[in-house]
Amino acid sequence: METWAPLLGEYGPALVFIAMFIEGEMVVLAAAALSASGVLSIEAVALAAMSGAWLSDQFYFFLGGRLGTAIAERSERAKQALPALLSWAKQRGDILAASLRFLWGLRIAGPAALSTSQYPWPRYAVFSALGAALWASLYSYAGAQLGEHWRQLGYFPLVLLGLLGLGLAINRLLRRRRDKRIGEDRPV
Repeated sequence: METWAPLLGEYGPALVFIAMFIEGEMVVLAAAALSASGVLSIEAVALAAMSGAWLSDQFYFFLGGRLGTAIAERSERAKQALPALLSWAKQRGDILAASLRFLWGLRIAGPAALSTSQYPWPRYAVFSALGAALWASLYSYAGAQLGEHWRQLGYFPLVLLGLLGLGLAINRLLRRRRDKRIGEDRPV
């Protein structure tokens, strides 16, 4: 851990920021847990998570505005779900924009649906920022608390590696499941 500490201390927040486009919870929890050992600053982790989460939300909002319905047309399941999602986005857009970070599975589809439903971007940017700030604060605090408890137990590096492995295994399992479902939607 001593050999990696200077690199993580220097580049950790940037890695957290970049990782927000791909995976959120596990990265923030692990980085915040490292703050308990003094490798990273909890404030830097929270700020990087918040700004990365907000920027990724904006990216998916604009991507959805350009490609939203075209992507949905490729999948029979998405075609069926799109009208209900668009209706929900039009009726409850503010709540949806603020809570997308907490709705697992809608982190990419949610901004795309809001964009496709003509939800105004300035409004989305504000509510998305509120949601990202709350989300980053909660996960950073939870990770720091976990890290502190693990550090006191003396198993900190082992548990951190175990969590990382578990997160990767769950991610792989969910991708396989998703790919299997997508394969069922395609015409033979």
